Amino acid sequence: SHKARQILAYVLVSDPTGRGVLRERILTAVWPEAPPDTLGHTFHVTISHLRRALAGSAQEAHSPLVQEGGLYRLVWPGGVRVDAQEFAAALRRARAVELARGGYLEDVHFEWAEALRVRHRQDYFQALRKLAQSALARWDYTQARDFAHRLLAEEPADESAHRIVIQSLLEEDRRAEALAQYRHCAQLPAAPARPPGWR
Repeated sequence: SHKARQILAYVLVSDPTGRGVLRERILTAVWPEAPPDTLGHTFHVTISHLRRALAGSAQEAHSPLVQEGGLYRLVWPGGVRVDAQEFAAALRRARAVELARGGYLEDVHFEWAEALRVRHRQDYFQALRKLAQSALARWDYTQARDFAHRLLAEEPADESAHRIVIQSLLEEDRRAEALAQYRHCAQLPAAPARPPGWR
């Protein structure tokens, strides 16, 4: 059913660590128009349909959707992983930028998906900032600018990215390019202050 597909999609993308999703969160996301305490039977029937569909039979016990301690999670055979899990793991390994290309959940049109898209986008931007700052700190100015420019392609007014580009150019004594970058970003609504080393 439509609601069963929503539950599957919600659990997949909102539980990248596999710890589980509370029943109340699922109810609020999938049935936002109804009070959670009125959905007991409906939820039970929908979950039952979903578990049987995932199991490929009438035997719910074989379903990868399991419930433990009030939490619902997916336990796939063979260690199957989905993009949301890969992205979360990659953030911890500082490789998120390689997995964040393209629109996240762009084909998912449920109401709750928009909030996850926004969160994913902000995580992506934060990962780019940290990678750019790390590259700058270890004197890898080319890579620092690469990460900063990726961020600026999405967020042209991001002050931290402009600062990193300018600082990396100054460190390489490319003052004319640094000045051009500063003049460009100075025209933005919130222009960054001059970075350390600018005279």
